[in-house]
Amino acid sequence: MPVDIRIVIDWDANDTDIDLWVTDPLFERCSYKNKETKIGAKISNDITTGYGPEEFMLKHAIKGDYYIEVDFYGSSKQSVTGPVTVKAFIYTNFGRKNQTKEVLTIQITEKGKKTYSVGEITFKK
Repeated sequence: MPVDIRIVIDWDANDTDIDLWVTDPLFERCSYKNKETKIGAKISNDITTGYGPEEFMLKHAIKGDYYIEVDFYGSSKQSVTGPVTVKAFIYTNFGRKNQTKEVLTIQITEKGKKTYSVGEITFKK
């Protein structure tokens, strides 16, 4: 299905809960707590164990900035394996000839920090 914006995250640690949050130009956050926004964005079910994925999709994006964050809810993995690495696959015009894709990677390293900025999309219609 073609969509203006599609964002998918996954991570490399089992027994870990990472949540995808996307804030639209109207400053409404799409997350597991708000699965559908006023402008039509939708987010997949909350994955609380395993490796993800979680996915955000918006068929008809409005012009402006979309802020992408992940929230490290918690983990019961063994800490010997090191920090959790999160990959974000960011698509604009997904499923169309002019599709673009960007892959961003972040590591969850700071103890006590819960929310991490992944990046932003500026969508121009």
